[in-house]
Amino acid sequence: MPTVSVSSAGGINYAFGPATVGFVSTQTMLENATGISNIGTQGAGIQALSGHVRFTNYEVNGRYNLTPALSLAANYTYTDSRIDGVKPKWHQRSICKRRTRCRSTPTCTCKANIST
Repeated sequence: MPTVSVSSAGGINYAFGPATVGFVSTQTMLENATGISNIGTQGAGIQALSGHVRFTNYEVNGRYNLTPALSLAANYTYTDSRIDGVKPKWHQRSICKRRTRCRSTPTCTCKANIST
């Protein structure tokens, strides 16, 4: 039986002056899944699943434009999941600085932290 994936997402942003704040929620459900692989970790992942996997993400984010060419942004994402009855959770935080030297070449510097 093939793996079936159902995804949904929604979000909202509110801008006031040079600041923007937002909230995003996404959910992905997999039926008939046989494994999950983490690319970039030498194939480490979860094998031999019995079929049901769900990931639900909740993100809050913000951006503040210090100048037209320089902005700071931050976000926090909480992931709640169900993988064959196990309930792992993840937390991800990041802070970014974006500098635009000209209209077509922005440069970004980000620091991220992921924990379980």
